[in-house]
Amino acid sequence: MTEWTVETHDMAEVATQDGSTPVVYIVDDDAAVRASLDTLLRSMGMRVATFASTAELRATQWADA
Repeated sequence: MTEWTVETHDMAEVATQDGSTPVVYIVDDDAAVRASLDTLLRSMGMRVATFASTAELRATQWADA
């Protein structure tokens, strides 16, 4: 079994130079995986955008962010 570790940081440490928090993009065709990762990352103070496919990502405003 593979053991995964998640390294956490204070989000103030990873804020961009303009003061905004970076967005984590989750692209996965499994809705349960997207929901789980979204919940986990938001609980750590991250901004998250989820998409079912790369085509969906490219069709949104987030593609230019």
